[in-house]
Amino acid sequence: MKKPDLKNMQWMNSEKMSLEEMKGKAVLINFWNYTNAACLRGVPYVKSYYEKYKNYAHIIGAHVPLFNFERVKQNVEMAIERMGIKYPVFMDNDREAWNAFDIINRPSFIILDGKGEVRYRRANEGGYSNLEKNLQNIIKEISPKVKLPEIMQEERGVPTMIDINTGYLTGMIGNPEGFVYDQIVMYNDTEEHYEGFFYLNGMWQNEEQLVMHANESTNLSEYISLPYRAYGVNAVLAPEKGVPTKVYVMQDGLWLDDNNKGKDVQFDERKRSYVKVEHPRLYRIVDNKEIGKHELKLATDDYGLGVYQFSFNSCPLA
Repeated sequence: MKKPDLKNMQWMNSEKMSLEEMKGKAVLINFWNYTNAACLRGVPYVKSYYEKYKNYAHIIGAHVPLFNFERVKQNVEMAIERMGIKYPVFMDNDREAWNAFDIINRPSFIILDGKGEVRYRRANEGGYSNLEKNLQNIIKEISPKVKLPEIMQEERGVPTMIDINTGYLTGMIGNPEGFVYDQIVMYNDTEEHYEGFFYLNGMWQNEEQLVMHANESTNLSEYISLPYRAYGVNAVLAPEKGVPTKVYVMQDGLWLDDNNKGKDVQFDERKRSYVKVEHPRLYRIVDNKEIGKHELKLATDDYGLGVYQFSFNSCPLA
């Protein structure tokens, strides 16, 4: 296997390092991206590993973008600062490390021993206690007398629905009009909705990775809606024209309240729930406290709101 040249990449929270320079210690690399809910659920575990083992191992994040805006260093820097990530992160924009280590999905983890050989790998979320156990085993091989802390117990919540993308490359639109590549379409919501699909009303631009609201409307009559069955809902949103936008949130025909609002939801003077979209990232929309079937609606009057993806979870995010 040809080892990737990590010094050729952009780093955050650290000077640039090569795999050769890391030899002599265990190395854990987490392949992730900052808009993936499954990756974010794993962040508390990786942060814990860093705090407990930074003197004995290199704990590193390899950020592998899914959306184009995730290729921008400033956006990644804002994300890791917002999440309180202190461990080193490098940007694997061209998937050099991803391909070299035969990674197939996010999140994924590999552990290298003191000689730089891959000794353990895990794909998908979960199994964090076993991951930490394997990290400890490699550390003890290198330093047999070291005393290590207790292994962190993991949450047992799991996703309840697969992610729903909105761009025409991989999106699942439920409107009869379907996708019209790279065009603005006037959609009419039939209000007959099925799980696993999203539905549009009003004028929306179809793009590869997203749909963008393409009108300055009134009375919040234009929206994106979907039925779901989950504990919480997250949405990857962006102000595509560089101007902050507002998106109003309703669930089951009602405004959210303090009992079910997500972390990024605010209320206006009329107690209407909304999210202010200032940067491209994952926004925490709904937190229902328990799993159930619901209908979510995101409505906006602002031109330029970009909607990339919805994700669903049954345990809290980092």
